[in-house]
Amino acid sequence: MLVSGNRGATTNTPTEDSTMKSFERHLAAGFVTLITLAVVVPGLLMSRPPLAAQEPSVGDKPNDVSIFMRAKLGHAQLVMEGLALADYDLIARGSHDLALASQASSWEVLQTEDYARQSREFRRACESLR
Repeated sequence: MLVSGNRGATTNTPTEDSTMKSFERHLAAGFVTLITLAVVVPGLLMSRPPLAAQEPSVGDKPNDVSIFMRAKLGHAQLVMEGLALADYDLIARGSHDLALASQASSWEVLQTEDYARQSREFRRACESLR
């Protein structure tokens, strides 16, 4: 950082600017990947025909999948809030929680190689945000 003689103003050097922009691009790309996978994987699950064609009644309690999906949504919202506020600790916490959630047995709904590959990619995207 260069400090000019006028009133202590600071300016970034071109190297610092390019490093910061590169970091921001990588962070944004990781977040886009993370959110895309968070949306695509559940979408793939929802496109499967239901195991039991049963309409839930009004008084039914939420099932385990909906509880898990709500928790996953909360973790993704932490990442989004961290990005909006440039709070890197919040981004790290949300991405860590998402990575942990992706290792839960509730996550492994499909037993296919493609699903396993997408889950591994999701975990890598989460780790890249930390």
